[in-house]
Amino acid sequence: MPEHHLTCIPHQPYSAARHSDLLIDLYYLDPDTPMMIFTSDYSCLASGKGCKIPVFIGGPLMLLRRRQGEEIANNTDSFISRISGRPALHPTPEICQCEVCQEVKWLLKDCRCYDDCQARWCSRDSVFLFEILKEVLSRLKQKLVPYSLMHYEFVKISQFFIPRAACPSGTDDEASSKPNEEFEVFLKMQSFLILKDLQNQDIYTDVLCCVMTNLQRMLRAYVNGELKCAEGKQEDSDYIFRAVGKFPTEVSRAMTGLSAALSPRIIDLKRHYYVPCEFMTFVSARDELDLYLWAAMNCMRSLLVANLIEPFDRSAEYKVRQAIMSDEAVKEYVETVNKV
Repeated sequence: MPEHHLTCIPHQPYSAARHSDLLIDLYYLDPDTPMMIFTSDYSCLASGKGCKIPVFIGGPLMLLRRRQGEEIANNTDSFISRISGRPALHPTPEICQCEVCQEVKWLLKDCRCYDDCQARWCSRDSVFLFEILKEVLSRLKQKLVPYSLMHYEFVKISQFFIPRAACPSGTDDEASSKPNEEFEVFLKMQSFLILKDLQNQDIYTDVLCCVMTNLQRMLRAYVNGELKCAEGKQEDSDYIFRAVGKFPTEVSRAMTGLSAALSPRIIDLKRHYYVPCEFMTFVSARDELDLYLWAAMNCMRSLLVANLIEPFDRSAEYKVRQAIMSDEAVKEYVETVNKV
């Protein structure tokens, strides 16, 4: 039976027929739904124009990031090293004994602004806030980003970057400190494919950008603050890549934990991407689910190791495209793809 990691209280299994009222369609929100306005890179709240994100998503997300910073400053392990990787596949049917359920219910029905979240959860642990965010994302009617087959195949090809970072081939410190040329190509291709997948801008892609950029910042904070990784600046494109090489167990576990928990509600993959065609007709539902979870997790790990913020920032799109096209090998591939 499903349960929240924090409370460990069994809940009844989700049924699409009985619990469809738990689903939230972002396209049809009530006009009075409280919103938060973010800057274009989703790093902080904006005072004027900006990107609108529902408070029921932005509130727990930004409070989680703030709480993580406080815990790191107090030398306390933050949520990243303490969460379970239990995937958020479906909404969790509510029960009155579960505190997470009751807080999510309050967030969706009675919370009017971010200040309400801060006042109510000012002393709550970061794992508690993560469970609330995870539950809210599980209630969205559709996943945040449909991956193209091209992006999915690229992830499969490029999975070698994480184990390679953990086991660098060179022994010379100076050489190993230089950016890996193949990794630079990987970054540019990731940026190009992210932009392709986000071409149809709507509220779901806005939520994706807000969630991914802030998860990336929290992973950086974990690596810098808890692991004390001084391998370059947090904003460096290869910062997480280097950290995997220096702290392979800890960083890989952190990326896997975040990806396993959230990727099922973030990454949308078509069935023929991850189920081999020869097994299409007789693969079991359980095996198909396992294949999807593994594929979605790898897609999200691939995003996190790339340490990218700018491809999710609409105001930086021109700059990102310029960087992509500055590499002749990538430029040739991009031009070929754009002709298809």
